Amino acid sequence: MGSIYVHVPFCKQRCAYCDFCSQTDMTLEKEYFSAVQKHIKSLADSTFLVESIFFGGGTPSSVDAKYICQTLDAIRESFCVSPNAEITVECNPESVTKEKVCAYKASGVNRISLGVQSANDKTLQKIMRLHSFEKAKEAVQTVVNCGIKNVNVDLLLGLPDEGEKDFFQSLFAVAKLPVTHVSMYALEVYPHTVLGKKKGCVYMDDDTVASVYYKAVEQLKKLGFLQYEVSNFAKVGCSCKHNEGYWKGTKYIGIGAGASGYTGKVRYTNLSDLKAYVEAIEREVHPFDYFDPLTKDDLMYEAVMLGLRRREGINLVEFEEKFGISLFEYCPNVAKFLDNGVLQKEENNVFVTCDKIYLLNNVLCELLN
Repeated sequence: MGSIYVHVPFCKQRCAYCDFCSQTDMTLEKEYFSAVQKHIKSLADSTFLVESIFFGGGTPSSVDAKYICQTLDAIRESFCVSPNAEITVECNPESVTKEKVCAYKASGVNRISLGVQSANDKTLQKIMRLHSFEKAKEAVQTVVNCGIKNVNVDLLLGLPDEGEKDFFQSLFAVAKLPVTHVSMYALEVYPHTVLGKKKGCVYMDDDTVASVYYKAVEQLKKLGFLQYEVSNFAKVGCSCKHNEGYWKGTKYIGIGAGASGYTGKVRYTNLSDLKAYVEAIEREVHPFDYFDPLTKDDLMYEAVMLGLRRREGINLVEFEEKFGISLFEYCPNVAKFLDNGVLQKEENNVFVTCDKIYLLNNVLCELLN
C-alpha cells in the first residue's frame, strides 16, 4: 500500500524564487510523457495498492491535459488503484481552463492544488507569477464548477517587500474562496535564483516571519482550517492523504525526472536532467541519480524528523514496536523538551507544542544530533 508521485518538469515561465526541477522548453512534452508511461509500465505490480497519486512540478497544468489522463491510464493498468484514491494535480491559475479541469475529472482527478502564493498583484509580478489574484479566484471557481470540490491553495509567507498586513490581506482573501485546504510556506531565497540575485528587495526578518506564522495558524483555525502539519491546514476530512503518507513513512513510487521514491528500505531520486531521464528509460535502465539503502538508524531518524512535523506527532507504542527501542532511548533529549514545554505528551503521542512548532528545525537538530 502506498502512493505514486509523477513529476511534470514543464512551466510556461520559471518563478523568481524557483529552485525546482523545471524548464520552459515545452517541445519535449510528447517524448517526456512517453518515457514516463514506459517507466510506469516497467514497474508494474498488481499487488501494490495505490491510495494516492500526485502530479507535481513544475506546472502539470501547463501541459496538454491528455498527457495527465494517459499517465493515469498507465498507472491504473500497472497497479491496483484504490477506488477511493486521492488524485491531485498541481495547477497554476493562468493555465486553468474549464476543458482541462473537466478532462482531469473525467480521468478520476478529485483534488486540485493551486499555486496562488499572494493576493497582491504587485507582489505576484515581482516573483514572476503569470496570474493576477482575479485570475486565481476565477481558477478556483472553474475547478469547483467542474465538480472538483477538494481544492488547496498555496500561500507564501515572507515575500519581497511584504509586511504582516500584506500577508494577512492575502490570507483572508484566500480563506473567502471555496477551498478546503491551505498550504502556507515560508519563502526561501536561494542565491542562484532570480530573486536571490535581485538587489533592493526588503524581507521580513526571521522573528517577524515566526510571529506572523503563529498568528496565521490561529486565524486559519478561526476560519475553519485546522493545522495537521507544520505548513498544512485543512477543513475537517480534507487533509492531504498523499502528503500524510510521506510524513507517516509509507511507500511511494517516484516517476519522472527529479522525482524521489521510498520503498521502505531504500530512498532514491531520479535523474533531474530531462533528456538523461528519457534516455535511461529508452535504454531500459533505472533512471537513478541517487540510490540510498536505509539502515535501521536511518529509518528511526526519519521517523522522528517526519513524525514531529505532524500535529499528532509520534506514537510511542508504534515507534517501539517498529524499532525495538523506545523514543526516549533513541532521543534522550525528548525528556528535556518535555520538561521545558517545547514538546508535549498526551496518552501515547509526543508532539511539538503549538506555539513552538516554528522552532521545529532547531528542536530536531538537538534531538537528532
